[in-house]
Amino acid sequence: MDRDQFRIEVMMPQSTVITRTQEVAEQIEAELLRTKGITQTLVSIGAASPQLYFNTISSESANPAFADFIVNTDGTTAQMS
Repeated sequence: MDRDQFRIEVMMPQSTVITRTQEVAEQIEAELLRTKGITQTLVSIGAASPQLYFNTISSESANPAFADFIVNTDGTTAQMS
């Protein structure tokens, strides 16, 4: 099934604390939401997004240096400025 959605995984250096990962994820999310064609994001910090969004298995759970994004689009070509 095609979806108007994509996934981004962010891997920070292994010693990164979860608050720093969250700060970086918030910056990425803000940039994504300023992008034409992007309608919504779901961000999971420290673990992969629930499998109901994508049929992928991530080995990341309880990792403070990891952020996982599910990005919804309006179906048009998103263009970052």
